[in-house]
Amino acid sequence: MLGYLLLLGIIFIGNLMFLFICYYYNKRILNEKNIAHLKKYYWGRKKEFINYSSKWDIGDNSIFFSSLLASAMLLLTLSIFIYEKGPNIWEGTGVYINEIPSLLLNTFIGLFAIIGIAASVNKKHFITFGITDIFDYFKIREKIFRMLFLIVLSYIIYYLTAILHNLNSYEIYFGIKSLNILNFIWFFYYALKVIWITASVCVSNPNFELKVLDNLYQNFTYKWIRIDTENWNIEGTIYNLDYLLDKYLLKKESVKWKKIKSVRFDSIYKEINNMKQTACKAIGIYFGIVFGLSILLSFYKFDIKIIVFLCLIYMIMALICYLIKPLRIGLINAVYFRYGYFVKYNNKIKYEVGTITPLSNWCGYIYSLECILYFYKIVINKKNDNEDNVNIEKTIIEHIEKRNQEGNCDLLLCLLLYLKFEKNDNIQNWDEMYKKNVEKICNLNFANPNSITYQVANAVICDINRDTTEDKEGITYDKLELKNDRFFDFCKCIKDINYYRSDKRVATKI
Repeated sequence: MLGYLLLLGIIFIGNLMFLFICYYYNKRILNEKNIAHLKKYYWGRKKEFINYSSKWDIGDNSIFFSSLLASAMLLLTLSIFIYEKGPNIWEGTGVYINEIPSLLLNTFIGLFAIIGIAASVNKKHFITFGITDIFDYFKIREKIFRMLFLIVLSYIIYYLTAILHNLNSYEIYFGIKSLNILNFIWFFYYALKVIWITASVCVSNPNFELKVLDNLYQNFTYKWIRIDTENWNIEGTIYNLDYLLDKYLLKKESVKWKKIKSVRFDSIYKEINNMKQTACKAIGIYFGIVFGLSILLSFYKFDIKIIVFLCLIYMIMALICYLIKPLRIGLINAVYFRYGYFVKYNNKIKYEVGTITPLSNWCGYIYSLECILYFYKIVINKKNDNEDNVNIEKTIIEHIEKRNQEGNCDLLLCLLLYLKFEKNDNIQNWDEMYKKNVEKICNLNFANPNSITYQVANAVICDINRDTTEDKEGITYDKLELKNDRFFDFCKCIKDINYYRSDKRVATKI
């Protein structure tokens, strides 16, 4: 009972420390006057490296270790209970359980041979990524480390049980020894996943090898464009582009466009007083996780009075966090990103942003759109501006035009042409193919600044560029605004183009 209360106390104190850090940090940020620091805080930090996936996913690893701990506590309690009721059931099992550590080690060594063979795979359609990027996306390295951890843990249990057997602690001996069964199950779960992913990549299963392209949008956060001049070819470009377009069109259909009245991209801190629903969700998710962690300990010593007491305490703490602004900001920041899309659905404004929960339909759509934008941006920023590169750039536009059924790709084509404008703003010198799209699509969709197409384009450009107002001292968070001067220049150039038609039309497609 004492140990149980001690663990609950550690969780509670750790929670208080985290909330104190949130309060102190966000209180200081709210009083910040340096515009450079405000930019970094509200709009994110520019990195100088390419990263297709998180190198160390705290959330993913927290789930692994907490699940392993919870299942170990449950199995330990169950094993001791079974031994007390029927000790004879364990007779003859020790020989097999003792073989588990060596079995795991031998399997682990064999996996390295498989991964080593797969590491040499290099295909023509591996554009913007390689086999190591695929392994990073599927967190093969993390799975390897977890398997190694389970092997070490199995050997520790093996030698620890030998000591307990000599001490005649038979109940604890059988309980702890049974944990190697759990290690066996977890290990082979990860081993099978590694083998399945590796084999799928080797036989060119696009559901695996092209998944890495789903993270291309993340690279807009980084400073440098990844440029690969050797592997690009027309066939590989179409192969990759079709995958991205399929994902984009599928995600686009899931968005309720008819209900959307307005869209903008902004920082959550400028709207913190109006984000009551988002704050409630963030606080609910945070305290739900903390309370769930406390409940896990009930496997050891269940006490309904303590559980009810903790529930009341966390409800009071959640209310306090909602009422105190720095704490409210801190918990929103712990669950949500610092910036996102404010989408007005009829009379309801919804804050659409990636969270620790599954992505919304809107975020899935935006990310799929930005993946294609970044794919194109790599092309127009490639070194050695030779004829092959120009052909690849044209191929992308032409292929999207072919798939632009009923205007489904109008917004996408408009944004691609805007990226080309960022690279070379002299529209008059563009190829006729690009001019035709400017006349046919951009004039139509960007003619009305109040149209949803225009607003979404402006919001997406805010997201991928995040240019702020002038660096003036004394600007506070509520006055920190994004601006899109280049986008406004692009719209002006469209209107000034020589063959711009006089009939004014309003965009109806996204």
